[in-house]
Amino acid sequence: MLKPWLLSMAMAMGPHPSAAAQEDVRPDVGFVPTPQPAVEVMLELANPRPGEVLFDLGCGDGRIVITAARRWNIQGRGVDIDPEMIRISRENARKAGVDHLVRFEQRNIFETDYREADIVALYLLTWINVSLRPRLLQQLHPGARVVAHQFGMEEWPPDVIRHVRHGGERHSVMLWIIPANCTGDWRLTAEGFPADAELRFEQLFQHANGTLRWGGRIEPLFDLTLRGGELAFTANREEKGGITPVSFSGRILGHRMRGRVRWAGGEGEMVSEWTAVRNPATMRSLEPSEKGRGPRSFRLKKRAPRRPRRDSIKER
Repeated sequence: MLKPWLLSMAMAMGPHPSAAAQEDVRPDVGFVPTPQPAVEVMLELANPRPGEVLFDLGCGDGRIVITAARRWNIQGRGVDIDPEMIRISRENARKAGVDHLVRFEQRNIFETDYREADIVALYLLTWINVSLRPRLLQQLHPGARVVAHQFGMEEWPPDVIRHVRHGGERHSVMLWIIPANCTGDWRLTAEGFPADAELRFEQLFQHANGTLRWGGRIEPLFDLTLRGGELAFTANREEKGGITPVSFSGRILGHRMRGRVRWAGGEGEMVSEWTAVRNPATMRSLEPSEKGRGPRSFRLKKRAPRRPRRDSIKER
């Protein structure tokens, strides 16, 4: 829920107000709730699964957390700096019969630990989303989802955008899937590739490029996709009869990758296992290089970023 008073309060208190300062917050202006049709679409895009946990930042009256608990039977955590909204959220959860699944806390969103979250819901101003962005990318696990109403993440494009008509107005709902960090140099072990084979990846948020290096050769990877922790790409392997494209699919697990590799052999499709181990010192941030943290030479040359799917949902 977006609080109209949040901007002035944050400017007065700074981006990381202390917990003690929060206790004295008494906003004198009401909040703007997310329309229920937008709440439903946010949760549909997030696609909650059994056993997952949803965090709503600036939870207001608790409707997102409560709707998720009622419809998907998942646990929820509502975080808000306004003690009165926390009281209202708890009462609403009790009336809805889901108080055993949800918890509401008066807390600073910049000091909250999100490592437990599988889904994070936002209805905050863009600059606040951007300020939260590094924390979300660092703490949320690959495959976790972030859903936002109206306000985006600037350079980080959403994976999906939907539009909801309600009360004569159009509301935008956006989804981001937290990507694994594949940046850096990885020693590749795969059938048919030499011992010195090395993968190198550059990445900007959910978009990545890569090369395969061995024996002084550098070949670009193609058909590279990254979704959460799942990675797929194609590399060329040199054989006596020429060049054979080899398709890799696998999962990123920290500084290791593993999966299956497929290529056309003399007796049909051949399948084997592959692994890769990263040099931790070569890992880079997913943020833009203009901020001095991201890859310096990253360019989306080999594969253009996927354009978000745009749907229109009529008012329910």
